[in-house]
Amino acid sequence: MAAVTCVYTIRYVAERLGLSEDEISDIAMTDMDPEHGHLWIYDTGGIETEAFTDDGIDHLAELIANRATWLNDKG
Repeated sequence: MAAVTCVYTIRYVAERLGLSEDEISDIAMTDMDPEHGHLWIYDTGGIETEAFTDDGIDHLAELIANRATWLNDKG
């Protein structure tokens, strides 16, 4: 695995994947760890945000596709 050289904010990822930040956060908090490319960024003043590596975005997209398939099969 290549070294991480950049991360993308949850806002960026939500726009890219066409979901809300809350939906992305729910999926990430349930099904992802740092090894999957889900990280936290901390700033001064208690500001924090979720961020994702390139691999993390790919993993999220797979999780979203799997959930959509599961929902289609279920309903």
